Amino acid sequence: MKRHHFSRLLVHSCAALHLIALLCWANVARADHHGANPKVAWELDGFKNPECVYHDAATDTLFVSNVNGKPLDKDGNGYITQLSVDGKVLKAKWADGLHAPKGMRSVNGVLYVSDIDRLVGFNISNGKKVLDVEAKGAIFLNDVAAGLDGRVFVSDMADSKVYELKDGKLTVFAGSDLVNKPNGLLVSGTRLLVHSFGKGNGRQMHAIDLRTKAMSLVAAEPVGALDGLEVDGRGGYLVSDWPAGKVYRVSPEGKAKAIVSLGRGTADIAYLAEKGLLLLPRMVDNKVTAYQIDEPLFANMKEMKLGAGLSTTGNWEPQKDGSLKLAPRPGEKGWKRYDAYLWLDGTYKNFTANVEYRFGKGGNSGFHFRIATKQDPVGKGIEVQILDSFNQQKKLGHHDHGGIIRTTGPTHNMSIPAGHWNRMRVTVKDHRLTVVLNGEQVQDVMLNDGPMKDRPEVGMISIQDHGQVLEVRNVRVKKLD
Repeated sequence: MKRHHFSRLLVHSCAALHLIALLCWANVARADHHGANPKVAWELDGFKNPECVYHDAATDTLFVSNVNGKPLDKDGNGYITQLSVDGKVLKAKWADGLHAPKGMRSVNGVLYVSDIDRLVGFNISNGKKVLDVEAKGAIFLNDVAAGLDGRVFVSDMADSKVYELKDGKLTVFAGSDLVNKPNGLLVSGTRLLVHSFGKGNGRQMHAIDLRTKAMSLVAAEPVGALDGLEVDGRGGYLVSDWPAGKVYRVSPEGKAKAIVSLGRGTADIAYLAEKGLLLLPRMVDNKVTAYQIDEPLFANMKEMKLGAGLSTTGNWEPQKDGSLKLAPRPGEKGWKRYDAYLWLDGTYKNFTANVEYRFGKGGNSGFHFRIATKQDPVGKGIEVQILDSFNQQKKLGHHDHGGIIRTTGPTHNMSIPAGHWNRMRVTVKDHRLTVVLNGEQVQDVMLNDGPMKDRPEVGMISIQDHGQVLEVRNVRVKKLD
């Protein structure tokens, strides 16, 4: 009897959800925005209910999922289009035969796509299907997230669940005790960012620790019926609101501000931080629009090269791709060979610096700044720790990745698996220090109120030689004085 009652409720719930989806889809009032939108870099039309735009970094191309019908109809009409990042169609139907494809993410050369109650995978190199797995009991699979360690997640917006792909099967990773109508997902560092399509205070952004499943609040202020979710590479987040037709920038403190206002149907966005380009699928208008919402990430930043802004006595070897590889010579151990550090020319008080780096398991280094003398960068300067902290499960301290040595640990763990490129962005303005690690802000401290208050206010910048293999690239700096 209970089983029969539950079945009826489920059928009614599905029918109601389907009706709501159709009403949102068909009865759309295209509201004009108030105020100017950012500059349009390019725009394409001719899509069929485009739900998601995704940038695959490995191929530097865009994929667009086309529902081409109703969001819950298993009609075989759905397909995926491939674009260049400057808005040219590379292949109109890169993959087809799907029903109502929505969220997408790639990892290890496979593009994963949600399709109502299934997760489908395609080999990016040839477009061939390599995975098609059902999430039993799923109602409305939506966004997809993937970590660099190969873990893949998909949200069920209707049934308040997040599934994880494990051993070729989809199993529940988080249920309604943790998530409420989850839509947008993003693996960021060691956390899964989740935001909701629910109502009222349910429309918040949370983070789930991928190892412990501990939940934390990222943005307490309800924003809207949230869909797309990306980090902006500057410490904040970009989120889209499907019914309101808006895109918001959410600050590291959780405050939201609308930056794009259109009609309904602004769906699952992509963001290219290095270009400052927001890519917006417009489901109702059947368009994809690229907005220039920011300056390019490296705008007005001087790139430092060995012999042209960088100097060292260490064994930092230039590579064909333009990076530098530190390969310590026999007997070169530890971190006290200060002349072997990678030193930037000049001195800096207020600045923004960018460095990308890659290390192996157990990797250790540091970004030093406001150094008074090359003879003692540790004791006469300030260090942001570089460390392989991906598997750290204890409370983070000042010696963990993104920590300020002898001062404070990072707010959360933004480490990624060893062997992948990290990006650190350090900004110092008078006494305020902020650190953005792999897209999210992990430090916002006042240097004149704590252990570093007696350190110099002007000094040199260096990257530490810790006696371990380390690769660096995109060493850039801009003075803010």
